[in-house]
Amino acid sequence: QNQVPAYEEMSVAYRTPVEPDDEVMYAPISPAAGAADVTEESDGEADATAPGKRHLEAATLPQLLQRITHFHYVDPELDAVVLFTYPVFTTASVLLTSLLKCFNDNRPDPSLAEEENTQRQVFRIRVINFLKHWTSTNALELQQHPELPVQIAEFLEQHAALVPKQQADIIRTNLQNLQILLVPGRALSRRFKTGSRQHLRPDSGEAVVMASQASASQLSLDNDLSPKDVALQMTLWHWKVYQEIPALEFISKERGPTRTPYLHKLQTMHTRVTYWAMGVLLAADGAPARLKKQKFLVRVTQQLWELGNFDLAWAVATGTQHVIVARITGSEWARFHRKHPRSAEMRQQHLNWYGDGVHLETLKEPLQQWHQMRNPCIPPMALYLKQLTHIYAREPSTIKHKGRELINLKLCRLLYRHVEELRRYQRYDYAAVEAEVVQEYLDNHLLPELTSDRAVEELKESYFARSYEIKPRGKTVS
Repeated sequence: QNQVPAYEEMSVAYRTPVEPDDEVMYAPISPAAGAADVTEESDGEADATAPGKRHLEAATLPQLLQRITHFHYVDPELDAVVLFTYPVFTTASVLLTSLLKCFNDNRPDPSLAEEENTQRQVFRIRVINFLKHWTSTNALELQQHPELPVQIAEFLEQHAALVPKQQADIIRTNLQNLQILLVPGRALSRRFKTGSRQHLRPDSGEAVVMASQASASQLSLDNDLSPKDVALQMTLWHWKVYQEIPALEFISKERGPTRTPYLHKLQTMHTRVTYWAMGVLLAADGAPARLKKQKFLVRVTQQLWELGNFDLAWAVATGTQHVIVARITGSEWARFHRKHPRSAEMRQQHLNWYGDGVHLETLKEPLQQWHQMRNPCIPPMALYLKQLTHIYAREPSTIKHKGRELINLKLCRLLYRHVEELRRYQRYDYAAVEAEVVQEYLDNHLLPELTSDRAVEELKESYFARSYEIKPRGKTVS
C-alpha cells in the first residue's frame, strides 16, 4: 500500500499540475552560472518543467507548497530552501496548517481511478517527508512553538493508516526529542546537528591540562598561560555557543538578545575578547612590557587561526589595532620588528587577513580549505552578517507579478546558500580537553563582562582615559 512509483514512471503517467499564471513566475537558468543566477523573467508560456531551462523565481504560498509536494517536480534544493527560509514569508503555524491541508486534500477517494489515487499517495508521502526533515532540522523553532509538535503528533494518530510506519516512527522520535528540549533550561541537543565530528590533534589540549593543575588564583598571564593555553580555551568557550546557533538565526533580518539569543551571545563574546586584548596592552607598565604583551597577543591570534577560530582571531587582531592602543603602540612597531622578527612576520599576515577594508572573499579560501580538511571551524561572523544585510538590501521579500504579491524565491535561495555555508562549519566538533581553571581565570581576570551597550561605552571611556594617561596629547611614549 505504501509503495511509491518511481519518478520516471510517474512523470509519464500523470498530467502536469495547473499553475495560474498570476501565482507563479519563472526565470531561465544561466548555463554558465547554474541555477543560482536569474537572467530574465519568463512570459509564463514555455514548458514550466523543461529540465535545465527555467526555475521558479516567485510564487504564492499555495503554489510553492504544490511545487514541493507534487510528484511532477523533483527539486531537492527548493525543499531545503523552504525548510530553512520559511520565516521570511510565513509563520511556522501557517506553514504547518497549509501542509496538513495538502495532505487532507489528497486523501484516497474510491470514486477516482487507481492512477489518480496513486498520484494522491505521492502527494501525501512528500508532505510526510517534509515534516520529517522539519522536525529534525528546525528543532529550536518548533521548541519555541510547543503547540506545533502536539498538532503534528495528533495528526499522526488521526492518519495512522495513511502514513508509512517507518516515516511516522522517525517523526515521533523527533517529537520525543523535542519534548525533552521543552524542559525549562534544557540546551539544544547535538542530535539535531548534521555531519560527523572531527577531533583535534592529540596534543592540542596538553598545555591547558598542565596549566589546569594550578588554581585560577595562582595563574598569571606572563608566567603560566601560554598563547596556546589561552587560544585553545577561548576556542572551546566560543565553540559551545557557535555549535548551537540554529539555522533560522543565521538568516534573521532582525537581531538582538530576544530575536537571536545564540547569535547575540556569540557577538558579545567577540566584543569581550577584543576589549580583553586592548586591556592587556593598556595594563602593561612601560614600552618593554608592551612589546612583550604585543608578542603574546600576536601568538594568540596565530594559535586561534591555526585552531580554525577565525572569529576570535579577528577579535584579538582588532583589539591590537584599535585606535585606543594604536596611538600608543604605533611608534613601537619598528622596535618590535627588530626584537621579534618571527612574530612581526605573523603580525603582517594578520593585517592581510583582518586589516582595514577586510571583506569575506579574503577569507573564503582559507575557510573552505579548513573545512575540506574536516577540521572544526568558527567563521568570522561579522562578515557573514554584513553579507546577510547586503542580501536583504538587494532583494525584496515579495515581487509584484500580474497584480499579485508573490514570494521572492531568489531572496530565499540566496539566504539558503548563506545559511548552508554557516551550518557546514558546525559539523566538525572540537574534542580537546577543557580546562575549567583556565576558563575561570579568563572570566575573572581577562575578559570584561559586557552586559549592555552602555557597559561597552563605559569600558571604552575608561580605556581612552588610560590611553591618555600613558600618552598625553602631543607627547611621545617613554
